[in-house]
Order: sequence, then structure tokens, then C-alpha cells
Amino acid sequence: MSKRTLVISIALLTLFAGALLLLPGVRYPLVGWLRGEQFIAGKPMSNWNDVEGKWDWEDFRQLCQGGSDAVPMLVEIVTKKGDYYDAFRIEASKALVEMGASASEAVPVLAETFAELNIDSKNEDFRRRSGEILFKMGPLAEKAVPQLLPLLGKWRLTERHQQLAINILGAIGPKAKVAVPSLLEAVAWRGPD
Repeated sequence: MSKRTLVISIALLTLFAGALLLLPGVRYPLVGWLRGEQFIAGKPMSNWNDVEGKWDWEDFRQLCQGGSDAVPMLVEIVTKKGDYYDAFRIEASKALVEMGASASEAVPVLAETFAELNIDSKNEDFRRRSGEILFKMGPLAEKAVPQLLPLLGKWRLTERHQQLAINILGAIGPKAKVAVPSLLEAVAWRGPD
């Protein structure tokens, strides 16, 4: 092989490799692998960091089926604000409900969302879903107790929201025993019925 053929071969190989790296399907996994990132549904974590409008539903469904490895990213999605994220937030919360115990690291974020008082009616469904996730986690939602206690006060919530907070504490069980005085106060305020 002549020197000229070798130089041309190397140049073509370099161009081909460069062209491949321009393709996101090649670039993201390669960069993720070089960085030692965790992969979810065949894609590195950096690929899941959203730039508004980047996700399509098929990719997002893969993320939701990523199991416990996907929990940190799903938790991050649950906290995103803005109209663009509404559907993604709801689907991420559904995925966390289905994961149950393996989503226990999501408890602080879910409790914060459930306890948020300045929620408009549009996000009330999301608040309810956050509460349902905590309820289904039962004792694993123990870290939510400090955020649930203030919700038992008479002036804070709708009766339905307060009832869900009480149900969550009941599902947590003995680990929520610090809530007993607040529960008694809430029952006394509401009356015997």
C-alpha cells in the first residue's frame, strides 16, 4: 500500500467517523459511555436531560419503563413547571406509582408537591397523584411525615386533600406516630362525623 493510499484511507476513515458522531443516536451513547454515565432504556442520563421540545413520546415511554434506574430522572420531571411539562409530569407520576417501593427516593419531592399550598386548579390532579404515590408506598413514605403534619391544620386544605393526608399517614403506619396529636386536633376541629 502506497503512502498516498494510506493517507487517503485515514482521511476517509476520519471523515466517516466524524459524520457518525454528528448523528445523535451515535454521539449520545458514545459520549455517555466515555463519561461513565448510567444508561436508561439504552440512552445515557445526559440524553434524558430535557431541552424543551426534545423528547418525543416514544422516548419518554422508554424512560418511564426504565425501572428503578429511571427514578432520579422521573423525580426531576415531576418537579418541572410549565405547560410544556404537564403531560410528562402526569406520566412520570404514573410510572412512579407503578414502581412503588423502588421509587422511595422520590418521597421528599412528592411530599413537597403534595404539601404545596399555592397550587392552581390545573395542577390539583398532579397533587392528588403525588398523594396517591405516597399512599401506595406506605411505610416507605416515612420521610413525608414532617411535610404532612402541617397539612392537618384546619385552615390549610380542602377536606378531600386533608383526608388524603390522613390516609397517607395511616398507610405509613407506626412510623407516623408523631402525627397522632395533629390527627386528634384535626378530628376535633372537624367534629364527630
